[in-house]
Amino acid sequence: MEEFLSKNGSVTILLFCFLLTLNIVFHILGFWKSYHEYSRKEEEGIRKEADKCQETNNQKQA
Repeated sequence: MEEFLSKNGSVTILLFCFLLTLNIVFHILGFWKSYHEYSRKEEEGIRKEADKCQETNNQKQA
């Protein structure tokens, strides 16, 4: 009986560590995804501003 409880405790600890690791990995992936989307939107905004400046300069020259 003691051996069974000992094994059961080890399995419980391993399961807990596995679930904790999965939780951490999914949080890191979630933060990376949001940062990637944020930086992509910011880059698109910079490009749009550059295009507007280019159009304004072209209109002034014409």
